[in-house]
Parts: sequence; C-alpha cells; structure tokens
Amino acid sequence: VIDIENTIIEKWGEIVQNGSSLGPVEKSHERKDSYPLSSVQLAVYYDAIKNEGQCLYNIPMCYAFRSKVDPERLQRAVRKVIEAHPYLNTHLILEKGELRQVRNDEADVDVAALSMSEEEFGKYKEGFIRPFDLQRGPLYRVAVVSTEKAIYLLQDMHHLIFDGLSGGIFLRETADAYRGNEIEPESYTYFDYVEDEINSRDSEYYAGSVAYFEEAFKDFEEATEIPPDKSGSAEEGFIGETEKLISKAEIDAFCRKQGVTTSALFLAAVFYTASRFAANKKVALSTISSGRDGLKNIRSLGMFVHTIPLIMDLDRDLKVEELIREANDCMRNGIKHEACPFAELAAKYSYRTALMYEYQVGVIGEDVGEELKYERIQLKLEAPKFKTTVVIGEKEGSYSVLVRYNDALYTKEYMETLAGAVCTVTQALASDPQADVKKISMLKVEEQKLLKGFGFVKSCKPVHDLLHKAFEAAADRCPD
Repeated sequence: VIDIENTIIEKWGEIVQNGSSLGPVEKSHERKDSYPLSSVQLAVYYDAIKNEGQCLYNIPMCYAFRSKVDPERLQRAVRKVIEAHPYLNTHLILEKGELRQVRNDEADVDVAALSMSEEEFGKYKEGFIRPFDLQRGPLYRVAVVSTEKAIYLLQDMHHLIFDGLSGGIFLRETADAYRGNEIEPESYTYFDYVEDEINSRDSEYYAGSVAYFEEAFKDFEEATEIPPDKSGSAEEGFIGETEKLISKAEIDAFCRKQGVTTSALFLAAVFYTASRFAANKKVALSTISSGRDGLKNIRSLGMFVHTIPLIMDLDRDLKVEELIREANDCMRNGIKHEACPFAELAAKYSYRTALMYEYQVGVIGEDVGEELKYERIQLKLEAPKFKTTVVIGEKEGSYSVLVRYNDALYTKEYMETLAGAVCTVTQALASDPQADVKKISMLKVEEQKLLKGFGFVKSCKPVHDLLHKAFEAAADRCPD
C-alpha cells in the first residue's frame, strides 16, 4: 500500500509540476538572501555546538559499486542532483545577533573525483568524516573514488541540511541522472519550509499542539532511561548494536485480526519493556516522524525530521488490546501535534531523550536498479545521540528488533537481553488480546524454568553446631 501511495504521489507531483488543466504551480515564496533556522535545525545546532569538534551530527554514507560503473558519469550524475537541490549550498551566519542560513543557489558544486589503491582508500575513508565549519560551508562533502576493486561513492552531510529520507532521495536521483534522465529542480525548498513554519506560529493548529503537550506533560516526572550496567562516561561512548529477529506470520495475523498496526503493537511492547527495565509505571520516551506532510516536500532535501515525546502511564489495570490501542493513539496524537518544537518542550519540561523508538518498516528504500547495484560500506562508528534506541525494521523475511546503545554505559549482553525482552513481550501481546498486561512476562519459557531452578532449597544438618568450631576444624586440616 505504501509503494502504491508513493507512486501516486510521485506521478501527481509530475502532473502539478509540469502544468495541467489545473494550471501550473504558483510560487508564493519570495526569494531572500538569508533565512532563520527551523525549530528542528535549532535543536541540532545547539547540541552540535555543545559537542563542538565532534562528528555527532555528520551523516556519512559509503556505497561500493562492484559492477562496471563509469566514475566520470557517476560524478556528473551527483553534480546534477546537487544542482537540482541548491539548498545543500547553504551555511550559517550571525546577522544582527540572529543565527540565519544563507541562500547560495549559484555556488560551485564540488564533487571530488579521485583514483587510488584499495589500501590507500582504506585510510582515505577513515579521514573523510570530520567536523564541518558551520559558518563557512559547504555543509556537505562528496567524492567518487576509483580503486582496482570498485568504484566508491562517499558522502558526508551535516544533519542541519540532511535527514534519513533525504539520503534515499539523493541516491535514487543519482541513479536517475546516471541513466541519463533529467533531474527537475526542487519546486519547494527547505527555505520555503522554514517560512511556512514561522507563519504557522499564529495558527490554531500550532496553539492546539502546544495545548496537547501541556496536558501530556502535566504529571511528567522524568524521561525513561534503561539503567546502565557499566559506569563509563556517556560522552566517551561509541555506538554498539545488537539485533533479534521475530517471525512475521504470527505478528501480521494478530494485527489483521485486531485491526491494529504492527507499529502500535511494537510500540506497546517497548512501552511495557521500558517500564519493567526502569521499574517505573510512567514511561516517557521519544520517537521520530519524517516531517514530510504532503506532496510539496516529498522530494525536498533538508532536515525535516521531528522528535516527538511519547508519554504513557501504565499504573492501572489494562488488557493487551487496550495497551496497544492507547500506544497507537499516543503515537498518532504526537505526530498530529508535532508543530510544537521539541526544543521548546525540552527546555520547558526539562525533558531530554534517553530512550528513542523508531519504526522503520515500510520506509522508502534506496532501490537504484541493477545498473548501479551497490554494497553499503560501514564507516567508523559515530557517537551515539541517545543512550538507547530501539529500531523496528525488516530483515530476511522477519521483523527485526535492533537496539543501538552507548557502549560506555551498556554491555552487549545486557542490550541483547533488552532486545530479546522486546521480542518476547511482542509475541506475548500477540498471543492473547484479553490478557492482563500486568501478568505478561519478559522471559521465555526456558528462562522462567531457569529462574525457578534457582529457588530450589535442599535441607541438611550442619557438620558443626558453632561457627568457631568450623574454623578450628579447618585449622586442624590445614595447619600451614
């Protein structure tokens, strides 16, 4: 259904963009030399400045093309895509005490074309990821590298101007340009988006969003955190990952029968698991939404992603079906009211995300066809933005529960326990919609048996009636 919807949106965009019986699109945004930052950009900026000199908000990608790819043709394709999305040329300035981003559509596009040995490339790609100078720009770097084994496309984008869906758009359009297709310039840029966001501050929609979160945070105590099992400093950690798979058949059958989404089911499982790990019935975690709310910005590049707090109280009697539907309502209402900036919520309620939930099933992929079939190469591990992130995705015909964590705070074994608990709870929720939530165990049957085994008591008569006699006997046995 998502693929069908995306196709309709794409074709409708072509109709509107090219002009039809509806007439051409009227551009209502006046071009300016500079623009304010969006609310999500400000949040990224302040966090980036706090961690100055680090690559916390770099988005690095490395694609290896093993087939016969023409590096010069690939370089030209990448240039075309950047020229079609000139917003990427922006950088920040301080103008009369206000932080703004410069419009620089005519800037030269810099895409390096290099040739080196495979050994030299290993060193080059490690040094490719480095901090950006936000007030000089550009805030991207791209290189096409040829070695004796492959052609590599290296990208490093700052999160201020790029998000996850931007990466998919960028790669698919690069493939289109490589095949010789024209890449139409953006009709709606991130600059337009910033102006629309500012204008919406006076709307009833914005006021409603503020009111919604005021109610949601009414009894807020603290952000939910998975208790660490290591004593390291969060600032010194790197990203660790562990993943568990769960069969799709049982989950999909349950969701169809109950008329709920898999997203709601997994979110309910994460709420419950987090509550048990944190020993707190009130759970406050965060999720993300794409921020792309319609046709106009479906192929725009920029930082659209919104962080949304999700708060739920589990301190009451709930049936499984009630927990799932309330989790679903929590997610839907959070996205519906995302106009209220997360940075303002964080400041107002002293809320800082410790546990992030991401549902990535059905997200538009990076299918580029056989001609540019690629292998994604893992670059060096970046610093983790959150202490723990639970990502629900798809892998090998199964649902995957991927836990990313700060390895200075958590051991891999502990995080494997967390991922396994989410899977076990999800399956338990899907087995009986009328079950009492409080009775659900995070342990598998064999784990429950193991725990019961620890409680086995065997009675016996002590050899010595008095403790000091045991020491005397030991001294007699071992006089040395």
